[in-house]
Amino acid sequence: MPATIISSKKVLEILKLYQEGVSIPDIERKLDVSKTSIRAKLKKYGVTIVKAKVETKRIANTKQMLEIQDLHEEGVSISKIALIYNVSIPTVSRTLRRMKNPLVIRTLTDNEKLEICKLYKKNFSSGEISEKLLTSESTVRNVLRANNIPIRKQGHGLIAGQDEKIIKKYKKGTNMADLSKKYNVSRQIISEMLRENNIEIVNLEKKIDWDREPEVVRFYADGLTMREIAEKFSVAHAIIYNILIKHKVEIRRVFRKMTEEDKLEVMNLYKKGIPPIKISMKLNISELYIYKVLKENKTTEKKGRGNLSQRDRHKIVALSKKGVAVTKIEKKFNISYVTIYKILKSVED
Repeated sequence: MPATIISSKKVLEILKLYQEGVSIPDIERKLDVSKTSIRAKLKKYGVTIVKAKVETKRIANTKQMLEIQDLHEEGVSISKIALIYNVSIPTVSRTLRRMKNPLVIRTLTDNEKLEICKLYKKNFSSGEISEKLLTSESTVRNVLRANNIPIRKQGHGLIAGQDEKIIKKYKKGTNMADLSKKYNVSRQIISEMLRENNIEIVNLEKKIDWDREPEVVRFYADGLTMREIAEKFSVAHAIIYNILIKHKVEIRRVFRKMTEEDKLEVMNLYKKGIPPIKISMKLNISELYIYKVLKENKTTEKKGRGNLSQRDRHKIVALSKKGVAVTKIEKKFNISYVTIYKILKSVED
C-alpha cells in the first residue's frame, strides 16, 4: 500500500497545532492524518513529543454506577461510557462487574465489621467471609486492615483435625506443594506445623552426588523401595526416581492388596471383554492376582507363551535387546510381564 503524501501546508499546520497544545488524537481528527504520520513529522522537525497524561476520575456514587449499567444494557460500548464519564475503560469494566451483585456496594454496619474480624480469627478466608456477609473481598480486607489484623498471604489457617491428615500424607511422600493446594494453606503454615510436631522436613533442594548414584541403583536392585532409599539419603522421593530413570532402571510397580469388592469388579470387567492386563492397570492390582481370581472362578483362558508364535518370541527378544521397556512389550503383545521374563530367560539358558 503506497504511503500517504502529506502536503507542506498540512505539515506546518501539524507543527502549529501541536505547539499550541493540541493533542495528537485531536490533530488526527481535525486534519484526517494518522497518529503515526503526525509523530513521524514531529520527530523529523525536532519537536519533542510529550506523553499526555490523561486525567481520569473515579465513579462518584451509586447513582453513576446505575447509570453506567443502564447505558451498557442499552448497547453503549464501554469505551463510549468511559468518554462520557471521563473515566478509564478498566474503571467502567470493574463497575459493571460489581453491579452484577448490587449487595457488594452496600455499607457495612459496625456489627458486621466485628463479625468479619471474629470469622477471620476463626480461620475463615476473606473469600468465605465475603460470601457469608454478601460483600466484596476488598471490603473484608479493608475492615481487617482498619482493625490492625494482619492479613494472611495465602489461603487460611488449618482447621482442627487437618494436622493429623497432613502429617500422615507427608509421611507417605506427598510434597508440601500438593498439600498446600489441597488444604488451601501456604507452605509456610504446613512447614511450621510439621516442625511443631517434630516431623523432619525433607530438603527438596538437596541432591545426591553423581559418584553415589550407583549406590542408589544397587539399593533398588536389592529390593529396597524408592521411599526407603530416599530416607537413607535424606532426600526427596522424586530425586531417587530421577536417578533410576537416568540409569535406565525399570521402575517396579507398587500394587495394592485385593479386596472382596475388587474380586467382583475383576469378574465383571473380564465378562465385559476387558483383558487382564487392562484390568490390572485400571484397578492397580498385580496381573498375577487377576489371573488367580479368574482361575478360582474357572473363567480364565490360557494366555502367554502357548499363544505366541516363534516369530513373536523372536520379536520380544529383539525389542528387549533394543532397550524397550517391558511395559511397552506387554501392551504390544497383550501378555503378562511374567511371560516376557520367561521367554527372555529361556533364550539366556
